[in-house]
Amino acid sequence: GGGGAPLAVPAAVLETYAGTGPLAFLKRKRVDIATYKIKSMDLVRPEGTLAFARTAENAWQFRPAGEKAWVRSGFAADDMADVLANLTAEAYAAENPPDLAPYGLDRPAFTLTIRAEDPVTGGSPVEKTLEIGRQVPGKDVYYAREKADPMIFTLGKIKKERLEAEFKEDRKVL
Repeated sequence: GGGGAPLAVPAAVLETYAGTGPLAFLKRKRVDIATYKIKSMDLVRPEGTLAFARTAENAWQFRPAGEKAWVRSGFAADDMADVLANLTAEAYAAENPPDLAPYGLDRPAFTLTIRAEDPVTGGSPVEKTLEIGRQVPGKDVYYAREKADPMIFTLGKIKKERLEAEFKEDRKVL
């Protein structure tokens, strides 16, 4: 028979993972790119698209879709880049679901695409797109996914707000 030694699991670990299924044990780090390697970003949302580009002086500038003039951007562009460059899932919701609609990812509320130098070789550019769907009912998290990945995970409300912060209409930035 079995005869193996019992396994001791700390209570906090057991509470965190018990009954959550195999997705709970996946690595939560989704993207790991040095923020300074990000050269451009596009934020697509219902109000339109904002394009961001890093200048030779390492500052961000942005422009709304259809505009020709670039506007200098403050800390919020760095904050947005940091959220996606160091993207970590709060939890996993599904793997390769047949329908994205229950998660609001069939038509994401908004997407953020970054283009960066290859984090390992510095060679050909890397592109990552984060799609954010609907809020998880009764929780302060949102469904999200990397566009090229079948995993659906949750993203905390604070991270979502960091992605939107400077560019909301009521802040008079647009």
